[in-house]
Amino acid sequence: MKKYEELYQLAKEDFAAEVDRLTRVEGKATALLSVLTLLIGIYVLLTEWALTSVLPPEMWQEWAIVILAGMIVLGLAISWVYVFRVLTVDHRPILSVSESVIEFYDKNTLVNIYYAMAKRISQGAEKNRELLKKKAKRLTMGYYGLIISGLLVVFLGVVSGSYAWSTSERLEASTEVMQNETNGENGMPDNDQNNSENQSTENTQEPDRNIEAPELQYVQESYDPPTEKKKDKGE
Repeated sequence: MKKYEELYQLAKEDFAAEVDRLTRVEGKATALLSVLTLLIGIYVLLTEWALTSVLPPEMWQEWAIVILAGMIVLGLAISWVYVFRVLTVDHRPILSVSESVIEFYDKNTLVNIYYAMAKRISQGAEKNRELLKKKAKRLTMGYYGLIISGLLVVFLGVVSGSYAWSTSERLEASTEVMQNETNGENGMPDNDQNNSENQSTENTQEPDRNIEAPELQYVQESYDPPTEKKKDKGE
């Protein structure tokens, strides 16, 4: 009978270990689900802010940014769904004392109880093991989705850096062209500016003290007879 007692204790330990594994997997899923929810919220806000500068896309960097951003959001969403499925409600076997258990203990000997309970508990442990495999697979898929999304974020950062570099170069070139055009326009003074400059120059000029003006010209407007002849006629 001692060996069946050991078998019963071993079955109980195995069952408890499987339950403990399920609890740890669900705990990891809860933590990962919180992280994914936070990342999705932050990334959606950043993506909305970043896409305003590249929509509608024209350059290849802009198309790459749009595609990568969509893939990252999709990857995070798929990962979130897989992790959330780990926490879904399921039916799992447990050890509990009920009327049927009490009746079974009353009607059977101790050796039969050890043997029968060991078999039943091992069946429950097997059910929990199958459930653990499903949950672990879903959790692994969630981790894979998060890793792939992280790699896509790295690619997005590289493409965004290239786009920002090319955009800054184009902006500097256009700014230089505008400055050259502005300087060219400023280098051609208008008529009003020329007139004002000429007037100011004339106002500040000094005359040559040795210059001689042309001689005056005399013209005869009427004939005036001499005074002596008028006196003779009067006498």
